[in-house]
Amino acid sequence: MQMKLKNVKISFPAIYQHAEYQGESRGQYEAQFLIAEDDPQLAELKKAIASIAKEEFGDAWVKAKLPLSDGNEKTYDGYAGHWALKATNKNRFAIIDRDRTPLVEADDKPRAGDVVNALVSIYAFSNKYGSFLKAQLMAIQFVEEGERFGSGGASFNVEDVFENISGSSDDAPF
Repeated sequence: MQMKLKNVKISFPAIYQHAEYQGESRGQYEAQFLIAEDDPQLAELKKAIASIAKEEFGDAWVKAKLPLSDGNEKTYDGYAGHWALKATNKNRFAIIDRDRTPLVEADDKPRAGDVVNALVSIYAFSNKYGSFLKAQLMAIQFVEEGERFGSGGASFNVEDVFENISGSSDDAPF
């Protein structure tokens, strides 16, 4: 079942290169999409996931591993007050700008914290490890720059931290 998510925040985007874990490629592209708790899309998404899971697994669906998690249970920037949908794809997919022109990695967008539209496909499967629902990442459209997540670092003015030492001839190491 395909679902279009509108105006959601993107987090942990590995959308131009395969995601890595401990320096090893995971062999897939991935991102998480943050949906506000009060966004009507969240209720639709939860209903779709439950419907697919019940159809595939019956009453045992409550034990299935789901691609949707409560952001309030995470310690990541921007997750509080949201739910996170993890979506993946082993194959390249469309990443477009507001005007629908293709984006490439050098465009430097979307980045973590940006607002995007996303097309995902929810599906269920079982294997020897259990029952799962997954979200396949089909396409992303950049909407607007958002507040950056993660390793943005502290904001400061270097002129307030360092003095001008251009005329200094003191080469002593201590």
